[in-house]
Amino acid sequence: MDSDGEPEASERQIALQRAQLKRAKMLEDVATTCTPSRPTMHYGLLISGGQLLKFDAAGDFKAKEAVDISPVEPGNTVKVKVTGIVEAEDTVRVASIELKGRIPPPRASSGR
Repeated sequence: MDSDGEPEASERQIALQRAQLKRAKMLEDVATTCTPSRPTMHYGLLISGGQLLKFDAAGDFKAKEAVDISPVEPGNTVKVKVTGIVEAEDTVRVASIELKGRIPPPRASSGR
């Protein structure tokens, strides 16, 4: 702490990094446990850096159409191309969604 009783800049940076790591872990947990399916109503995009961007209503509809056409198997990751404009820091006004491919889950090692 400095002479005014305020945290040092490095203490604030460490606290901020811890908060960011905690949020990233939470987003990772949500992303790895939530496989989109036909009943899913709201969609989003987890981008590098751990930020989750929600889709607007039109984007939710477009994502639902894509999932209905090409269902995602539980445990698989899907790469998508989303075209749109980020609004309000956490929402995407979606113009288009294109499924680019699936990434199967990692295989468990045999321990050899």
